[in-house]
Amino acid sequence: MAAGCTVVFKPSELSLLSSLAFAEICESELLAEAADTLMVAKFRNNGVSCIAANNVWMHLDGREEFLSRLTERISRMVTVDPLDARTTLGPVRTREQVGRLESVVSGLSRAGASVHRGPRPETDGWYVAPALVVDPPADRPERREEICGPVAVVRSFTDLKEPITDAAATGHGLAGYVCTGDATAGMELHAQLDVGIAGVDLAHPRHAGGPLRRARRQRHRLRRRAGRPRRWART
Repeated sequence: MAAGCTVVFKPSELSLLSSLAFAEICESELLAEAADTLMVAKFRNNGVSCIAANNVWMHLDGREEFLSRLTERISRMVTVDPLDARTTLGPVRTREQVGRLESVVSGLSRAGASVHRGPRPETDGWYVAPALVVDPPADRPERREEICGPVAVVRSFTDLKEPITDAAATGHGLAGYVCTGDATAGMELHAQLDVGIAGVDLAHPRHAGGPLRRARRQRHRLRRRAGRPRRWART
């Protein structure tokens, strides 16, 4: 049965690569909501989630303000003992994972990417400061592999074909996310993403009925909103 379904099944590795594509968002309020969406989609469970947003595409027009908002949010994260009430980011699973993630970030920095790190961990242990990596070289393997940690990779685009093609080229696709100020454009992009679960203007999959049912409900919701292109669904 599984062999007969391989034409439509996605590879079932430990954690499938997700992508997060942003359509044309220029208004400050929408950029703020997009940044909030990414903070959940990427950093929940310390970035070790089967639906984590690993590759982030941002339209060039809103890039600088979006990166500024992301940087500000990451700068407020607190990496400390989970029993501390201030904690927003806990430890990773193993000491080896700490070394691997630090190697990923330093390697991308040496390769020419711009890197912003959150505050250093306040305690000893298997902790990794969150990282925002901007514009890594196209030939870096991290653009195609699961990072499994609090490291977000951000690139910009001018043509939506770029993130759509990039997402399809990974060979993975458990989840994808779209944030846009235009409900019609969001619905159209949602239909083009080759992913199992596609969240539009939200970071939490809301329905337990499986990817197909979820996609149908989200399409229906977006159709209802199509007449109000500048309003967002609140999560």
